[in-house]
Amino acid sequence: MTIFLSKLLKIAQTANLPYAPAVEEVIAKHMTNFIRLAQEQWFQFGLVLISFPLLVFLFLKVLINRPNPTI
Repeated sequence: MTIFLSKLLKIAQTANLPYAPAVEEVIAKHMTNFIRLAQEQWFQFGLVLISFPLLVFLFLKVLINRPNPTI
């Protein structure tokens, strides 16, 4: 996505059209939004990668350490 937007930005800069600054502004805004969203998603993905094995470990630890019921 960022490669596509950077190519559009380069085309807008080299075309020297009268509306090129507006196109540059819109593309730059979308690129920053895309990068911000990607960083947030990677952060959430990292949290899942860290928390899921931890939860499984804690669940197994509780399961193993529970007292045996006497019948």
